[in-house]
Amino acid sequence: MENKNFGLTEEAFKTLVVELQNGNEEIFQHIFLSHFENSMSYLKRNCSLSHEQSYDACMDTLIEFRKRLIQNKVSYGNLNYLFTKMASQRFFKNAKKDNRYQSLPDGLEIVAEEMVLDNQEIVVLNKAWNKLGESCQTLLKRYYYDNVKLIRMAEEDNKKPESMRKQKQRCLNTLRINFQSLLNV
Repeated sequence: MENKNFGLTEEAFKTLVVELQNGNEEIFQHIFLSHFENSMSYLKRNCSLSHEQSYDACMDTLIEFRKRLIQNKVSYGNLNYLFTKMASQRFFKNAKKDNRYQSLPDGLEIVAEEMVLDNQEIVVLNKAWNKLGESCQTLLKRYYYDNVKLIRMAEEDNKKPESMRKQKQRCLNTLRINFQSLLNV
């Protein structure tokens, strides 16, 4: 079990966390020396990251990991995996944010294509829509027509944003299936 937890026993881990909460940063030297390089290698090999990208992701994770240890949000049990998983998630989350706001190269522009449905497809779409449950219709109307964010809907319904996102995806899939099945009749 120690080999999955930065080489620490459960007692040693607990002791180092208490010391960290009292200002002793020794646990970070231990984590850095025992697992930082392994985590970087994993990210380079399995996520195709550059040395700099993997280093930044691991360093950011080290800071977040420290915060979670101080808040007692990390438990003993496959800490190596947790750290590496956090590092990969941090990289992809940051990469997604960065890519969203990149500008287009000069001379390149986006042309929005308008979706055109013929009369038969509109009739079929209305039938497919009517086959949806009321909760799906409400969710999709609020999201697409009223521009209500899923986070806001989740808060209003006392749900997690992830479950609201999954519910929206299930509703869209049901609508697509309904549409395709009615179109092929």
